[in-house]
Amino acid sequence: MTTACLDMAAASRGQPALGETFSDEKLIQRIAAGDRLAMRTLFARHRVAVYRWLLRLVNDEALAEDLLSDVFLDVWRQAASFEARASVRPGFSQSLATRPSPHAGGEPMPNWTTTSHPR
Repeated sequence: MTTACLDMAAASRGQPALGETFSDEKLIQRIAAGDRLAMRTLFARHRVAVYRWLLRLVNDEALAEDLLSDVFLDVWRQAASFEARASVRPGFSQSLATRPSPHAGGEPMPNWTTTSHPR
């Protein structure tokens, strides 16, 4: 079985994939090159924390799930333009910065870096 198959199988079970030893920065570079496994790894690494943060902001599970999908879709589409940094979390809030927030009367979503969030 190839490493990619092992990684996908592990990720589908919620277990760490072999590729999770890559830094977020390296994963973003690979995502920018179209690497779907890198995207799955990044999603598995950050989805819970981002979902919890979104849920606290909007207090609506369905909306938090929709926004989570939007955030990671933006990561896939805009990976080439992400700034190199130790963590991609500021980039998550950046993807929401221009979206109107349904809970805040159309105001943009708060910034991940300035809003308390679970780790």
